[in-house]
Amino acid sequence: MDGVDVTENMAKAWTNNYTISGFWKGWHASFNKWLVRYIYVPLGGTGNKNIAVWFVFGFVAIWHDAEAKLIAWGAMNAGFFVLEHFVSSRWVKVMEKVGWEDDDWIARQFRVLGGATFVFVLMAVNSVGYGIGISGVSRGVTEILFTNEGLWFASGSYVLLFCVVQVMVQTDKIEKSYDWVTANSVKHVD
Repeated sequence: MDGVDVTENMAKAWTNNYTISGFWKGWHASFNKWLVRYIYVPLGGTGNKNIAVWFVFGFVAIWHDAEAKLIAWGAMNAGFFVLEHFVSSRWVKVMEKVGWEDDDWIARQFRVLGGATFVFVLMAVNSVGYGIGISGVSRGVTEILFTNEGLWFASGSYVLLFCVVQVMVQTDKIEKSYDWVTANSVKHVD
């Protein structure tokens, strides 16, 4: 009513994002837009992505609260964001070299495997920042990696995430085809 265009904060449900960058773009879109405009772009934007992202997540961590666990949260998010960017840029080159298309079954399985891994990473990073903290990491890793129950739980969780990301990838495909159909359809006036 006041003429201000407000960005929708959850244009895509958080449960349908299987990349770190996709998740954070959609989590709080209006804040993300501000961060991009006032921190990311002045620091070089996409031309300096792997450096600028550290400042963005550092700012967000301090903005939430200047605690060690949130600084660690910001650093881990930035580090995994850079890793995701590295892996996905290499993946594009591998697909070109091998001759795979996005719709190829094997390419999809690798994308889903990466997506499940990054969802797992997002859950772990947010657990550190907003739950167990830095001191809880060693205890959590010990309980997961060095116990039978923990390994079964982690393995089962990963298999479940793999299945869920399969659905996310299919949903993306349907949404893209739907967007194309609705954008290119002729509207009938009754």
